[in-house]
Amino acid sequence: HPNSGIVFKLLSGALAGATAGFMVYPNDTVRRILQMDASGASSKERQYTSAFDCWKKTYRSGGIPRFYRGLVPYIIRMAPNSAVQFGMYETIKQHVLTD
Repeated sequence: HPNSGIVFKLLSGALAGATAGFMVYPNDTVRRILQMDASGASSKERQYTSAFDCWKKTYRSGGIPRFYRGLVPYIIRMAPNSAVQFGMYETIKQHVLTD
């Protein structure tokens, strides 16, 4: 709504950021695992052959919860960032577009 207050905009941004973070976090977990697997190891020493292989082995070893390990600190960092970004964008847009 165009006349929504700044608090509503900030809360909307925080919720959107937290939701997006929750949705993409499993992919981020696989990315981090693959980065750690590749750092300083020769191709013969690597545990994973592909991202799909990492997904399968990670699921087998820890189930769904393994993909979300560390989510809370990530959300604590992500939500305020998204709140400010979204809130400021919407507030500035509202002031620029109204004459």
